Amino acid sequence: MALPRVDDPFASDRLNGVGDFHPEWDVPTLGRRFTEEFLAAIADVRARPQPDSTRKVRAFIGPAGYGKTHLFGRLQHVQRDKVHFAFLAAPPGLDSGDKQKQLETALRWRFIESLLYSPHSLAPFRLVLARLLVPSFMAYFDQLSPSMQAKCATVRNSLEADPLTVLEIMGPVEGLGPYHQLADSLRAGLPRCSGPVVRALVLSISPAGDDVRWWLRGEADQVPEQRLAALRLLDRDGQPIDSPPLTDVLLAVAELLRLNKVPLVLCFDQLEELFKNDRSGFSALTGQLMSWLQEVPNLLIGIGCLEGTWKELRAEAGFTSFIQRVTECDLPVLTGTEAAELIERRMKSWTDHDTKQPAGWPFDLDSVRAYADRHRPPPRYFIQQECAPRFNEWLTRKRQGTIRLEGGVKEAPLAEQFRQEWTRTLETIQKDKKPATDVQDADLWAGVEEALLIARQGGYKLDGFSITAVHPQPIAKSPGDPRPSARIDVTTGGKPGSVLVAVNKRDGGVAFGKWYEALDKVVAGSVGAIVVWPRAELSVGKKTAAYINYAGRVTAGTIRPFPLDEQEATFHQLECLRQLIRRAGSDLILNGKLISKDDCRKLIVETGLLANLKLFEFLFQNWKGLSASPASPLPVAPPVALSPLAAATAKPAVPTTAVPSPPLEPLAPRVVPPTPYPVSAPAAAIPIPEPTWAEVMLKKAVEYLKKRGQAVHPLGADVGPTFVRLKVELRGDADYGKIRKQSENLKVNLALAHEPLITSQAGFVSIDVQRPDRQTVSLPPLLAKCPPTSAGEPMVPAGVGVSGNVEWLNLSEPESCHLLVAGTTGSGKSEFLKTVLAALAARLEPTQVRFRLIDPKRVTFNVPSHCPYLGGPVVYDGEEAIPVLEECVEEMERRYLLLQQRGKDHVRHLVGPDAVPRWVVVFDEFADLMVDRSTKKELEPLLKRLGAKARAAGIHLVLGTQRPEASVVTPILRSNLPGRIGLQVASERESKLFLDEPDAAYLFGKGDLVWKRGGGLVRLQSPFVPKAEFDKYLRTA
Repeated sequence: MALPRVDDPFASDRLNGVGDFHPEWDVPTLGRRFTEEFLAAIADVRARPQPDSTRKVRAFIGPAGYGKTHLFGRLQHVQRDKVHFAFLAAPPGLDSGDKQKQLETALRWRFIESLLYSPHSLAPFRLVLARLLVPSFMAYFDQLSPSMQAKCATVRNSLEADPLTVLEIMGPVEGLGPYHQLADSLRAGLPRCSGPVVRALVLSISPAGDDVRWWLRGEADQVPEQRLAALRLLDRDGQPIDSPPLTDVLLAVAELLRLNKVPLVLCFDQLEELFKNDRSGFSALTGQLMSWLQEVPNLLIGIGCLEGTWKELRAEAGFTSFIQRVTECDLPVLTGTEAAELIERRMKSWTDHDTKQPAGWPFDLDSVRAYADRHRPPPRYFIQQECAPRFNEWLTRKRQGTIRLEGGVKEAPLAEQFRQEWTRTLETIQKDKKPATDVQDADLWAGVEEALLIARQGGYKLDGFSITAVHPQPIAKSPGDPRPSARIDVTTGGKPGSVLVAVNKRDGGVAFGKWYEALDKVVAGSVGAIVVWPRAELSVGKKTAAYINYAGRVTAGTIRPFPLDEQEATFHQLECLRQLIRRAGSDLILNGKLISKDDCRKLIVETGLLANLKLFEFLFQNWKGLSASPASPLPVAPPVALSPLAAATAKPAVPTTAVPSPPLEPLAPRVVPPTPYPVSAPAAAIPIPEPTWAEVMLKKAVEYLKKRGQAVHPLGADVGPTFVRLKVELRGDADYGKIRKQSENLKVNLALAHEPLITSQAGFVSIDVQRPDRQTVSLPPLLAKCPPTSAGEPMVPAGVGVSGNVEWLNLSEPESCHLLVAGTTGSGKSEFLKTVLAALAARLEPTQVRFRLIDPKRVTFNVPSHCPYLGGPVVYDGEEAIPVLEECVEEMERRYLLLQQRGKDHVRHLVGPDAVPRWVVVFDEFADLMVDRSTKKELEPLLKRLGAKARAAGIHLVLGTQRPEASVVTPILRSNLPGRIGLQVASERESKLFLDEPDAAYLFGKGDLVWKRGGGLVRLQSPFVPKAEFDKYLRTA
């Protein structure tokens, strides 16, 4: 069998699950004792499946970053379908109260999801059920008449060869009757098991599979009663049966597996988190494990723990009885021989593997053996910190010589490594496409709560607001509903207030009513509440009293729904935050260091990854009774002298609300206050619109949406240089998702040249329509408004917002140190790149900044060689670009050595003879260079290395492309380009490729852009720089 080929054999250092296991990379001797002992324990369970209180728990103890999931992947690969693994991450801690119940709730959810949910392949337990049902189907075919048996012989024979034939046969069956018959036949042979649980497990392969999954995992109150009746999950009195206890589920699953002689293996990882954070919760877990061994047949339990925490646990007398029930297996670190084999196996999968070279080439395996025998590194650390950076450095050296593991490796700054880990985690989440409805409420809340704590820790400010305190759990819990929430104390201009933030999944029936009643008791003391829902469409009846009262508060603006299915990018960012915080302290290793939770939070603040998160806009902006702005309504347009259109709309005909100020910024704001934007006079050929054009558009939009059944109320309009932002408030049953789908119809109804961009804002929905007298933004007046703290900083005005505010982009900042600029022909991409150059040259001397320009189109950068800002001549193809990037890498290393010698952490701190200019490397069109495979192979490692390390060295990449697809900007390269500028692209798909949002597909071209800053998007109009002005700034005229 041919080995799969990869461009970077060291890009992956951990498994996201056993399904990621690569047998061709496995070193069999690594952890052999663990593997052999665990396989023997599995065989023992298979031979003696009855419950056994003397059966030992298998504990695997090792250092952080060992890669325990890899070993279980090996077991799964060896055993195939002869064993069923369920991986359950231990909860990090439990609230005060009934810890046993909280623990059961968390573990039941994790167990059911491990059985019945799989984003890209067949859910594991469906195959188990298919095998169990094969005999019944074969018996059915065997009792047919001889003629029918002959006709069905192909299907009958395929049942023996492939159990999935059962699912293919059942696939077209829409009614639940046949599934109930199968459930009844299985129930008869499992008298010790709960009948409803067995029925639900069988019906998991039916069209009602999602309903039974929700019921099994503890969300019975979220399944409508009529659907529970169809599932026959009602008691004798016709009342819905509550979700089953975890032990009942385990018993039924174990018994069903036993019928196929398949042991159930429960694997609990990261126990150190529960032990460190909640000793009583840990005691509850260990007690539960012992109970299951006594009650549940066909069961083997494994636990994973860091070696340091295990030593603490062994020393505590309270856990002696548990330790006595454990068989320990210490996971050894790498030997020299194993390290050499690890490299040899990985290099065989490299796309450029050369069979004529020595084993492990380009690594010197003798030096590898010596290094590993001397240092005994954990496997993941060895891959991440020793192999990967040395291999990438070798690629940038034109693959010269061999790689020896000696001397110190030059590590990328910790913040840059963290940003790359964030990007990898986020891309995995996006690829899985798991909806918020399939995330437990406690996990949803964990992401929201961490975001709030980081906003406070980072001193994030927006519209003059900042967080002063976070008070947990203002909404009273109930026995069956944790009701996670927090009261957020905020202040603006010395004026204090509070906002309630809650997460809720109970959106139907009685559960919703009880939740709303609890919310209503506490929301009165705040200016309002934000309710984070998994989905926008609530299940509760629209005529119930609770919903009517809830909808009334939404209309009044005192409750803001935040549905995660409509805020998908925010949901993914919150999930990424939660997962990294969960891994911190046990599994998150960067630069050879185990990153703590506090370290993780500090790095998120430092890198600005959550700045401008959409959730923060909802938290801070536009609360009635708590505003930094005057309470009186603003006019339709900002009260500044703009164009005839703006002046004409100064007297609104409709009510308005306050205009939000600049986007969220961590720490000290780097954006100047809203100012009038400079515009050129309208072209004479463009007719001046009617004086009330913006108001007419708003009125027409509202009237059309009302005809479509959307009760919206006009709030006013903001007039920017490119577009007018129409603002409408949702009333009654108005639905943002349905309004967003009306963009094409609004284009026709309002006679627009482009579809409007419709987005949700804090307190309203915005509809951006293009101005008929679009204005041109000039650069010189913007430069005059540069923030006073910008001296010497590589800052450029990215553009002007709809409120007239100028947004500044600083290449020194982690979230914008390297830029990916994407847009189609006519979008203004090349003009934006020229604006960046012109603005930098206008603000900085040639001794402060130098440009390296790469222009495959040969028309964008017509800069003569005598330009004092050029660090070398403009280059036009990949062959010429490679030496430029090699020079940048060499200069980066030289600067890092200088920084180390001077004890500095950034080139901005180098002064006098040590001072060095910024290097800004600009590509247009980058995709043209990546067409040739050989050029791509040389360019990509150079760009990757610069993107990972060059910020502190003062070297910045700006990559412009018309095609942001993965074949051009690979995921590894994209993770090293944190700043994203989106101009007009052809489709939502292209927009999502680099922005994670569809917005760029609805831009109007010619410099209309969205800038992804941290966790949110800012829409701007970039300034235009004429040729003569460009030449003057670059001193070539």
